[in-house]
Amino acid sequence: MSKRISVEAKVLKTMPPTVLFLEGHVPGKKNMLRPRRGGGLYRDVEATAEIDGLILQAREQWGGYPPIRHPMMAITFHVRSRAGDRDNKLTTVLDVLQQAGVLRNDNIAHCNGSIMLLPAVVVKKGENEATVIELRRGEGNE
Repeated sequence: MSKRISVEAKVLKTMPPTVLFLEGHVPGKKNMLRPRRGGGLYRDVEATAEIDGLILQAREQWGGYPPIRHPMMAITFHVRSRAGDRDNKLTTVLDVLQQAGVLRNDNIAHCNGSIMLLPAVVVKKGENEATVIELRRGEGNE
């Protein structure tokens, strides 16, 4: 085992449960693409900006820990509308966590812990949307 891996393993063993609070709308991944007039697709600029904001928040709150493998996660979406698609939002959240360095990758080899998608909470008028992610060290972090 390399020295870097053993140091990361020690840090992750002592890591307390971490709660990330990401303020803002989480766009569904399949809803981010828009058709071009000449054919093809482009990524929606507003959705890209929302995702970039979520990545910055997650990176800051993660605090420099090494990426966690196989975490157990509990995720709650606080939304304005019940029309949102939770599985598309979940895909976006996993991508955000990967790009923020919380996860090395969101594939099965690196992220095969339990993911609990808790019931969405509809926020009151005037309140901001948010996503709450509780991460716990899962199996495979030794």
